[in-house]
This record gives sequence, C-alpha cells and structure tokens, in this order.
Amino acid sequence: MLIIEINQKTYNLPLNWTEITIKETAELHVVVKSIPVCLKNSYFKKQKLKVADIENECIPFYKSIIKQLTKCEDLDKTNTCDIIAIYKRFCEWMVKDLLGQPEAFLEIESFDFDGETFLIPESKVIMNEIRIGHKLSTIQFTECADLIKYSETIPEGIPGIISNVMSILCLKKDEMYIEEVSLLRAEKFKQLPMSTGYSVFFSFIKSMNKFLEDLKTLTNIQELEAKLLQKNPV
Repeated sequence: MLIIEINQKTYNLPLNWTEITIKETAELHVVVKSIPVCLKNSYFKKQKLKVADIENECIPFYKSIIKQLTKCEDLDKTNTCDIIAIYKRFCEWMVKDLLGQPEAFLEIESFDFDGETFLIPESKVIMNEIRIGHKLSTIQFTECADLIKYSETIPEGIPGIISNVMSILCLKKDEMYIEEVSLLRAEKFKQLPMSTGYSVFFSFIKSMNKFLEDLKTLTNIQELEAKLLQKNPV
C-alpha cells in the first residue's frame, strides 16, 4: 500500500490489484461509471481536454475517485493541483483498467482461502491448442456466461459478478458443483484480492471465446453441408 498525505492526514492507496479486494473494486466501479464523457474520450479516443472540462467535470470526478479509495472526507479543502496530481499518479491506472481490461494478469492454477485450496479449471492440450476448463459442466459454463451478460446491467459491472464466477468455476479437489454452496461461497470470495479475481475471470473468458469460435466454425460447416445437400440431394 502507498501512504499519502492529504490535509495533514495520512491515507492508504493500493499500488496494484493485489491490494484491493473484489468487494472494494465493485464499489469503485460504481463511481468509475460516472466518468465524464470528455475524460473517457481523452483516454480512448485521444481527444484533448479543454480547460473548462477539467475544471467543471474532471476535477469533481477525480475527487470522487480519491474519496472512494481513501475515505477522505475533506477533499474540498485540498489544492486543485494536488487533487490532479494524486489522481494522475495513483488512481488513474485503476480507472483505465476498469473501463477497459488490465494489461496483464497472472495465470494461476489455484488459490487459498480460509485455509482451503480452490483449483482453477483444468487445462488440456487438444489439437495442439490449450483448452481451459475442458472439464466444466454445461451448467457451470452457462451460469458464468449468464453472469457476464448480467454484469452489463448493473453499476458494479464485471467486478460485481466476479466472486460468483469464481465460486462456480473454482472448486476444491474432487468437489462437485452445488449451486447453494456456490452462492454462499461467492459472498466470502468478495474479500479476495482483485488480482485473483481477474486471473480466474480472464482465464474463463479465453475458454469461452474459444468455445464460441469453435461453435461458429461448426455452424458454418453445417450451413455449408446443408447448402450442398440442397444443390445435390441424395
């Protein structure tokens, strides 16, 4: 954790995703969703900010992000230049990650929680390609896919459903998936570092994207076969 001083008081700020929990990230995401359009465009469309935009829209947003992370209640007493410096140096990376995708996440095989080890879905090499989660049940796969779609409708976004995805995918050795157990475990998993959540989530995304690619290929083949049969009936 980074220790900073604001108005002669000290506060902590996370240096990376290992220092902020899944629950805290979901709460931060709600604030990030209020980002001014001008600031978002400056990040992703490289549009230049105007002085009026900075003063009227960006500064209040910077304060809301800093307040969410530090719980500092007297930011209105803080020099504007200090607000900009704190946000730019220590907070902006989190906002950009939550609006897009972390540039890198560690691929892990397991993680420990409450003295127990939970396993990341097993990978297997099939046709010279690594398939993540090849042993997942249909219900595990579809429930995770439904959660990802649901995340688009809630202010917490992806961080708001990651603990549920983890509790569905990551089981103890030889454990069978049980929905009731998963729901209870999801609440506890919110205390895990966001770095662990990202590792599990993006591993599943890779698996799901590969599945969708294969499904699309299979559909195209079936459509081609159907057309050929229409032209050349047996």
